[in-house]
Amino acid sequence: MNIKNFVLSYYKNAADGMHIHRLEQVTEAAKPHTHIYFQIYYVFRGNLTHYVGDISSHLSRGDMFIVPPGITHYIVMEEDTVFYSFSFMPDIFGMPNDNNRLALNFLHTLENGDYENIRPRITVPGEEILYVEDIMERLLKEFTLKPMGYGEVMSSYAILLITMFARIYIQALPDMTPNYENNRQSILHCI
Repeated sequence: MNIKNFVLSYYKNAADGMHIHRLEQVTEAAKPHTHIYFQIYYVFRGNLTHYVGDISSHLSRGDMFIVPPGITHYIVMEEDTVFYSFSFMPDIFGMPNDNNRLALNFLHTLENGDYENIRPRITVPGEEILYVEDIMERLLKEFTLKPMGYGEVMSSYAILLITMFARIYIQALPDMTPNYENNRQSILHCI
C-alpha cells in the first residue's frame, strides 16, 4: 500500500504553521496517508467515514476527530458532505501556561503514543455544535483574510477548540474513580 506523507507546505496557502479550509470533496484524504502535523476534521453537513488502521467510525454533523502526526488514516465521504479540515504544527502554541495547559496536555498525550486510546470520533454535545461551528468559521475567516494579528487570533481559537475537544473527550470517559465504600472490607482487611 502506498502511503503518502504530507507536510503542511502541501497546502499552498499555509501560514504560521496552520491551515484551515471547508471542503465539499476530497482527493488525497481519500487515500491512506500520514502527515507531520495535527489535523482536526469537523463535519458540518452530511456523512463521512474515518479509517484509522483497522478501526472505522461513521461521522455526521457535530462529530469531529483529531489525528496526531504520524498516524495513517483516510476518509470516505458521502455525497453532499461538507466538513472543516484544520491542520496545525504541534509547536504553534508555545510553552504551557494557564491558558493552554489542557489543550497542550491533550495534544502531548495523543502525540506520544496514546492515540490507540482515543476514539476516532468525538460527538460534540448538541448545545455546543453552533459554538464549535462559529469557532471554525472564525478560524477560516482569519486565515482567509489574514488581518493584522491573525496568527495570534487563530492560535487563541485553536486553543479554545482543542480545549473543548479535550473536555468532551474526558467527560465521555467512564468514571475511573474507585468506589472505596464497596471495597471497605478489603481495605480494612489489608490494613
